[in-house]
Amino acid sequence: MYLIKHMYPSFKSGFLGTLVVGLAYLAWVLYLGFVLDVWVYGIMKALSGAQFGLFFFVIAIFFLFFYIIGEKINNKIWSSTKYIKTATKVKKVN
Repeated sequence: MYLIKHMYPSFKSGFLGTLVVGLAYLAWVLYLGFVLDVWVYGIMKALSGAQFGLFFFVIAIFFLFFYIIGEKINNKIWSSTKYIKTATKVKKVN
């Protein structure tokens, strides 16, 4: 984070992309658990239906929290650096 400025997309598209990857991972974990009876996380085997839903809701809130915090930290560290975007490359302006 201190070495390179990350260019974040809009919040909506950035979080949507993160959500898609998270749901794909969730689908894979659930496939392994329910079809092959191999639970990646042992706690998931012991949860009831309502607990299972609550568990994933809490995890989704953590993902949202960490996405927002990462964006804020990135903007705080790099807010004083200005860049000019040209047709072929980005130049740093002092």
